Amino acid sequence: MSIDIRSGSDALRDAADADISAEILKIAKRRGVAATQVRVLDAASVACTPALQDAWAASILRVTGKHAPRLASGAGHDAMMMASLTAIGMLFVRCGNGGISIIPWRP
Repeated sequence: MSIDIRSGSDALRDAADADISAEILKIAKRRGVAATQVRVLDAASVACTPALQDAWAASILRVTGKHAPRLASGAGHDAMMMASLTAIGMLFVRCGNGGISIIPWRP
């Protein structure tokens, strides 16, 4: 399985990572199985540009009459790579799967 841990704070994300990793090892030991953990990517958190997030929130309110929820996880995916070049933001749109995004892992 893969786990994507995000936070607006690197220290908070790293603490959560340590807690999750320790729990995985405890569960594996209790069940008598081996657990191998491989870090694929470790990237610093990147904040979305407030002006972009505010513009999307205003558009959502205007169209739906509802306030857009704000995610505190910081930008991920391509946005974190582009942040040094330009203003970035992320807009999450619920999919037909109840809002659950599933990405298959391939070794």
